Amino acid sequence: MRIIEEQILKSSIVQFNKYYKGNEDVKNFYKNINTLDIKSLQKSSINRDEKFFKEVSFIMSVIYSIIAHPHKSNKGEEIILRSVKANNISEEDFQKTLKDPMLWKQQNYKMIPEFVHHHQYTDELNIYENAFIVLLIDLLDKELTQYTNYYVNLLPSIALEATEIIDDEQVLRLLKKVNMLSTRFQFIKNTQFYKEIHRHPKISKAIKPTNILLKDRLYNYCFKFYRKFIQYEDIFEISKDFRIYYSLLILKELKNQGFKLTTLKSNQINLKENVFNIKLIKDEFNLIMYFDKMNQIIFDCSIKGSDKHFIHRIICNPNEKNEEEFKKELEVVDNKVITIWNVYNENNELINKNVLKESELAKIIIDDLFIEVVANKEVYSQYCPICKSKNLDEDHSYYRCLDCMALYTFKKSLNKDKIWLINARR
Repeated sequence: MRIIEEQILKSSIVQFNKYYKGNEDVKNFYKNINTLDIKSLQKSSINRDEKFFKEVSFIMSVIYSIIAHPHKSNKGEEIILRSVKANNISEEDFQKTLKDPMLWKQQNYKMIPEFVHHHQYTDELNIYENAFIVLLIDLLDKELTQYTNYYVNLLPSIALEATEIIDDEQVLRLLKKVNMLSTRFQFIKNTQFYKEIHRHPKISKAIKPTNILLKDRLYNYCFKFYRKFIQYEDIFEISKDFRIYYSLLILKELKNQGFKLTTLKSNQINLKENVFNIKLIKDEFNLIMYFDKMNQIIFDCSIKGSDKHFIHRIICNPNEKNEEEFKKELEVVDNKVITIWNVYNENNELINKNVLKESELAKIIIDDLFIEVVANKEVYSQYCPICKSKNLDEDHSYYRCLDCMALYTFKKSLNKDKIWLINARR
């Protein structure tokens, strides 16, 4: 997630909390949900990006100057040194040497010091302020990678209709700027300054305003930029806010599709305490939507009069991941992953084939829970409607394909058989 998107998310959460204050009763919260204006994280101003790149370029020149003449700490340590190598020693070191007989030897009937106590002073590069500079370098480098992913997402697919507002020439021009800045960061990361400090443990993102950061002009430029630049110091905080963001988008879509709120006392929404538990009904469908402890949105679906409940998990991830990370996450539970730009199914496949708005991504999530098709029960009680396999397992009128793991049941609708694809397993 880019910084501009983090800023929009942060301001959206403030807006959501104001809405919650005026609608703490769950009935009012759900009734008035369409009055809540949810800002798009995808939209951004090109002029704002240009300004950000100029700021990054300036900060890079400041970092170059710091690397050329960094602050260092003068570290002193006491050592035992051969007397011939000690140019001078302090009075305190001389007193310690006098009291240590192990350092003396006899020469020409005299006792002379062979070794002496000596204070050695060295310049230490790995100080807190320089560790902060390396942290800022890493964050900016990561941010430029996010920008690359962002602009690549905006490139329209040749085979599909593009839906975004930005043209190829603008994308190409901005990609060139990002690549140029990334190249300069690679130069910085090859300096001895960066390598020396980077091998030490990283410091926390909660930066303390030290004297050097406040009073040294160059370090202060970086500190002020960082204070404006950083939005979330904790990855769990941004994941939590991203989940709230998409939960409200999904709730709006559920209301638009005709789902009604039940009168159960268990219904409760408290955005400040990250509590979300709401039960909705539509026709013969029951839907419970709630948060779990793993920052997931849980959908508990069932048909009226049935004791069968089906759980669907949605991982709200603010950052696009590579394929290996998705595979690892999707192995844990049967779920989907929603990001700023995409929805991935349980087979790690993109459900949306091109750029879609957030509201459209939320609609995909809902539509996927309640896929219904007219189909002959006699045929599809023997053959899987997804992969045509006969390897079916029936349990109280619910069918699971043991090959593709699709799960479905039949419903009567105007004298026609309908299949509810509980898990389509594309």
